[in-house]
Amino acid sequence: MATGPGECAWSAADLRTTSAARSTLTPVERRAAAALRLESRRRTFLAGRAVAHRALIALDPTLAEAADARRLSVLAAPDGAPDAWIDGRLLPLSVSISHRGSQVVAAASRLPVRVGIDVERLELRSPEFVADFLTPAEIGIVTASSDPDLASNLAWSAKEAVLKVRRTGLRRDTRSVEVYVTCDARRRDAWEPLAVRDLEVPEPVRAWWRTDGAYVTVVALGFSPAA
Repeated sequence: MATGPGECAWSAADLRTTSAARSTLTPVERRAAAALRLESRRRTFLAGRAVAHRALIALDPTLAEAADARRLSVLAAPDGAPDAWIDGRLLPLSVSISHRGSQVVAAASRLPVRVGIDVERLELRSPEFVADFLTPAEIGIVTASSDPDLASNLAWSAKEAVLKVRRTGLRRDTRSVEVYVTCDARRRDAWEPLAVRDLEVPEPVRAWWRTDGAYVTVVALGFSPAA
């Protein structure tokens, strides 16, 4: 776990090696996992909660004692976004979780600033995908980029992170968020700022990105309408 960009903390892990870190999960989290039909989905859920606990503790180390006592829970709200709780009390913190392939990541911030995080594998995106989910300006950037796989996945990941800040997720059109990926973007293992704009919500959003091997991660910070 580590301090993230802006006013957040983040954590990442390999989904295949996080079983030992799940000992702090609460009974209610384990029951939520047990209700999932697919074993693969249960494993991902549990790993995501474990990594979210790490991010929350990195943000606020005083939570470590509650986590060790299995009192810190990350539970889905009615809108589907995760919230942090202790003993039935909603904490004034924002938490976000994402997974892709073997990677699971989480980030946490203090309200009223909300955090969104998304991780994507750097893979080929079809022309149909680019045309359906990216704006004309983004399509131009991807087309001109020397690394179109990075450009397209970075744009997609940033959109997801911003929409998590707004607590809408993909219920909103991804083209309502525009990402300004520079054509000379190169893969980096450190956080770099990324320009984004929400075309529907006036409050600004800040974003950062980094790559780790075959994955790109984006963290966004801003305000949701409910904040």
